Amino acid sequence: MGYKNNCKNHVLVLNNESYYCFATSVALRKAGYKTTETLNSEEALGWVLNAADSGNKDSVDLVVFYLKKPYSLEDLDNLLDILRKKNARVPVLAISDFFEGKLSQELLKDNAVNFLITPFSPDELVSRVNHILENRRTV
Repeated sequence: MGYKNNCKNHVLVLNNESYYCFATSVALRKAGYKTTETLNSEEALGWVLNAADSGNKDSVDLVVFYLKKPYSLEDLDNLLDILRKKNARVPVLAISDFFEGKLSQELLKDNAVNFLITPFSPDELVSRVNHILENRRTV
């Protein structure tokens, strides 16, 4: 993982399992990103809504959202809905091991969600985050 990102984008990592949250943050910090870890959707939503305030030094540039069956798909859908209503321009990277064709198609309809299928390497994660932030697919 020799690539260093000099833009210091802020990535919010949402996962209800602290180990995966921490491991994801470590990989992104090594690549030069600022990260914040959260274990619940409510806290993540607070961070994301602050991103709508362009003057906020802690604004979020990307949300990494781990999808876990069965409840988190609804959480992701709620998060995307609130982002749309608040016009918060924050891209989302959804990570999971259970993407079914119908699920992927539904989430891609609004062109807001990027996907990463587990398992993946830290280099794959950093590469995907770099790509997303360069291209800014947002809600």
